[in-house]
Amino acid sequence: MILALIRYIPRAIIEVVAVIMIWLLLAPLIAAFVRREGDRYYTWWIFQWAVTHDTDLAAWWRGSYGRDGWLKTRFTQDDYDRSRILRWATRVMWIYRNPAYQLSHWLGYDQTGVDTTRGLYKDPRWDTGKPNKAFWRVKNNKGQTGFLVQGQIYYYKNWCIEYQFGWKLYRRDPDKRCMLAFRISPFKRYG
Repeated sequence: MILALIRYIPRAIIEVVAVIMIWLLLAPLIAAFVRREGDRYYTWWIFQWAVTHDTDLAAWWRGSYGRDGWLKTRFTQDDYDRSRILRWATRVMWIYRNPAYQLSHWLGYDQTGVDTTRGLYKDPRWDTGKPNKAFWRVKNNKGQTGFLVQGQIYYYKNWCIEYQFGWKLYRRDPDKRCMLAFRISPFKRYG
């Protein structure tokens, strides 16, 4: 476990610095420099590290994100198709929601040979509105230990602080690599 922490800590620092740079400076710039393929928008290769690796930059508009918020209730698909500013704004929101996902994937853990049922503890109260925690520890074919520590600390009704550290061992990406996780979300709401 000590070696896993030694591998994890410098990677987490790199991710935190990248996320801060994206939030403070880069997201609006990255969202402006895109290439279009059909109805999909992708960033230039130089910014690929800063965005999500598993979908394009229009995912916020296409998905259920902000479904009941002011933006999606005020604008239609026709508005979106006509307005460069609206498309840019939704790309910025997507980047803010998923900063440095590709980088987190590159810094990820090799899941080859991992059996997540071994050494797994997951609290069944996750997302139920009750305080909970989970700890996963696994080994891959190379003998490397991977871990995930996560929890939800509720402080008012269905509002909680959600934390996640380690690697997202529950993900099943085709390349058998799970993303680095370093997240503290103080304003999560469930229910």
